[in-house]
Amino acid sequence: MGGRKRHSAEDIVRKLRRADELAAAGMTNEEIAADLEVSPATLYNWRRTYGGMGVDAAKELRELREQNARLKRL
Repeated sequence: MGGRKRHSAEDIVRKLRRADELAAAGMTNEEIAADLEVSPATLYNWRRTYGGMGVDAAKELRELREQNARLKRL
């Protein structure tokens, strides 16, 4: 069993694009998750959170979350 890996928002959006390509090729969600080296639950959560988002939007979301966290610490 592997350790927990954190993916950047940009990486997630890229992997979701790859997942869409694999789905169009007829692969199942389980096969896609295995190809992306994540669990099917992670893939589902990524689609729910980042689905339809571009790399720029994901980067902006990450920056806003970081800014929000900094402001909460003040």
